[in-house]
Amino acid sequence: MREIKFRAWDKIEKAMREVVGIDFFNKSVLLANILPNIKIESYRRNFSDVVLMEYIGIKDALGNEIYEGDVIENRENGDKINFGHGQCWIFDTRRLKKYRVIGNVFENPELVSGL
Repeated sequence: MREIKFRAWDKIEKAMREVVGIDFFNKSVLLANILPNIKIESYRRNFSDVVLMEYIGIKDALGNEIYEGDVIENRENGDKINFGHGQCWIFDTRRLKKYRVIGNVFENPELVSGL
């Protein structure tokens, strides 16, 4: 059974945040901002103010978790894949061990301009 977890792009702060909780009744998420001095700051956002991205349950060649919205690159030939919301299907996940996360569509939009 794979681990289910999310991160979110905060449209207001224009920053990627860890999702601590999801409140379906109030249509909001609790986000965590982990600051450099190991301080954790949390706050709520409405669903309309974030883009939720699910962890796909697989890590890249360097051990980084791969989420929806990530752009990964093949370390051998430079091929790039964008893990959009339901837009990318890879059936042999062992091949992902050759890839590394190089960014995501929100913080690095230039990575997907040619895909």
